[in-house]
Amino acid sequence: MSTLEADTLPVRIFGKRPHSPAVPAEPRGADMAGEPIPGVLMLRCSALSHHAVRAAAHQAGLRLVVDFAENRREFLEELRRGTPDLIVAGPEGLPDLELREVFKRARSAQQPIPVIL
Repeated sequence: MSTLEADTLPVRIFGKRPHSPAVPAEPRGADMAGEPIPGVLMLRCSALSHHAVRAAAHQAGLRLVVDFAENRREFLEELRRGTPDLIVAGPEGLPDLELREVFKRARSAQQPIPVIL
């Protein structure tokens, strides 16, 4: 992705959190009672394991609905249904879908969809 394209992506900047060394580490998770369960659309790739994503979400206390797209047609179908709140992609995209198109379509959705590589 060129620098010019990266400059047009929506970015949210957060301030630093105060450091609190006296607080013991406890399992934390999101209390999602009454909130909709986020939908994650994963683009199948060799570099990204859906098992690892599910395990990390479970460990973080998140309940996610994870759907998969193995080709361009399935990706476009999921976007039309409006189900993904987040798109997770590997570095190579899909055989018939370039990452450039993933970013373009995610940005132009009625509600822009964040993409994690």
